[in-house]
Amino acid sequence: MDMSFLDEDMEMIEVLDHPALFSNGRIPRKAVPEGLYAYDLYESCDTGDFCYIAPRVIVNHGGTVLTKEPIDFSGADRIDLTEDTSPNFLGGTMRVHDFMAASLDELRQYSEEPQLGGM
Repeated sequence: MDMSFLDEDMEMIEVLDHPALFSNGRIPRKAVPEGLYAYDLYESCDTGDFCYIAPRVIVNHGGTVLTKEPIDFSGADRIDLTEDTSPNFLGGTMRVHDFMAASLDELRQYSEEPQLGGM
């Protein structure tokens, strides 16, 4: 099982108000450390935009998201993403173990800091 993602710097994002890490790759669910939740993003072939987030995406996999809190799908199999709910790439990177060690408050503060090039 490929666990190399644990040693890589992953992109910091915010998705559906959750601080998260993003990988372009497909992270095997059995490799996800206990205490983290993994979701996949579906990417449109036409636009390259992320269309929805789901527990698993088989076709048009756009990346994997790791969160410290579960995302509430309210019984649905996916959550459609809009311009307002698409992942917000924060411009920084972090390793999985550092992400796990950080408190949710620390991670949320990071997402609230103004980023270079932002408006």
